[in-house]
Formats: sequence, C-alpha cells, structure tokens
Amino acid sequence: YQRRVHGIINQIRKMYQVSLKWGKQNLPISVDINEDATVFKAQIYALTAIPTDKQKIFLKGGKSILDTTDMKSLDIRDGTTLMLIGTPEDKHEKIDTSKKVVTAEDLSTAEKAKLMQQKTGEAIPMGLYNLGNTCYMNSCVQVLKKVKELSDDLKNFKGLHTNPEKKIAVIAALRDTSVSYTHLRAHETREDLVCRLLLEKKK
Repeated sequence: YQRRVHGIINQIRKMYQVSLKWGKQNLPISVDINEDATVFKAQIYALTAIPTDKQKIFLKGGKSILDTTDMKSLDIRDGTTLMLIGTPEDKHEKIDTSKKVVTAEDLSTAEKAKLMQQKTGEAIPMGLYNLGNTCYMNSCVQVLKKVKELSDDLKNFKGLHTNPEKKIAVIAALRDTSVSYTHLRAHETREDLVCRLLLEKKK
C-alpha cells in the first residue's frame, strides 16, 4: 500500500529514482523533472561535494544536463543511468598558517616600485614624504624646484635651516630640500625640510 501511495505521489510530482554513475560508484538519487536543473545539481553537490559549476552530467547518448536544461525535455524514467564527471572539493583543506601574509603596507618603497614596474612597466615617481597632512605643501615645494631662477638663487644661499631666524631657516630648508630632491632616484622619497621646519615652528 505504501509503495502504491509513493508511486502515485511520484507520478504527480514527476519524481524518478535514477542511478548516478560516478567513476566506479553507482549512486541512487531522486530527480524531480518539475524542478530546475540547478536544483538537481545542488542535490549532486550534497551527495558528492563536486561544485555545481564543475559537474558534467550526461544521459545515455551523450546529451548533457546544463544549468539551463529543461528537465521535462529529458528522457528520464525510474532506473535511468546518468553519467557524472567531476572532482570533489576538499572541504578539509588545510591553510598553511606558518607563512606570513604580506600586505602592501609591509613592503618597502623600493619593493612597491619593483612590483609596480613588473605589473605596469612604470616605476613609482620620486617625491617627498607626506608628514601626515603636508601633501599640498609638498606639491608646492616640488613645483618651486622647477623655477630655474629660484633654484639658482637657492644654490648660492649660505644660511642654515637651523638658524633661529625663521626667514633664513625656511629659505635654507627650501634649498636643502631642493638639493636633496634633485638626487632622488625613481622610487625614492625625501623629507620635506620646509614642511618639517614650519610644523616645528608652529608647535
């Protein structure tokens, strides 16, 4: 009686008991042809641990079941054998925690430049350190470096950036920063002495 009831229910739902041949295994599985093929693939994943996008399912004759396949269009009956090809994912794959994860913040300026050179063919340009919020002032100092007349006058200036008189100290700092900046290589940075001096004076 129970078999008869199950048979009637399966006919209504269009549920079939099929065999899934996977390698040397024959796995019993139910197929509801009223459901999408993706539902059937999810059943197979639960049974075999083969990711749905890695599953290759074939009927006799070579017809394959894709995500878009209409299950009602397939010639599936009780006892039908389906072929399955796929490799299960390793759910217990161990992560090597002995290796340190390196982020961009861990790299030196030279290492960053090397990576950028490898990926884009361009090196990080030279520049001045940002002292927290001095990027705009750094830009101004670098622009002044391009003014030839100013650069020539700065070279002849004899004052020191340690001079207690602020005007002399700032001019000397601008000169020293300019000279230091001139000798930078592509990926190097230097401290903007002008910004450092002005920040110290402000304190």
